[in-house]
Amino acid sequence: MFLTYEIDDLDSMDRRIINYIISEKTNIEIAEELSFSEGNIKKRLGFLFKMYRVKSKVGLVREIFKRTPYFLNKHWI
Repeated sequence: MFLTYEIDDLDSMDRRIINYIISEKTNIEIAEELSFSEGNIKKRLGFLFKMYRVKSKVGLVREIFKRTPYFLNKHWI
């Protein structure tokens, strides 16, 4: 069964992580911004990759934009 996840299905931390990825932040920079360890960020990214069936940050951003055409016009943090 293929599940479809929309950006609104994500919690605020996942949305913040995605915004930092779009801003080209590294895992270490994201961890510092969110006051988490780099390992915690990597674990969360792994969860997001599985959710969206992608292998990289590029694939994640691609899927977000593909599934959420209004993404750029919507403030969702």
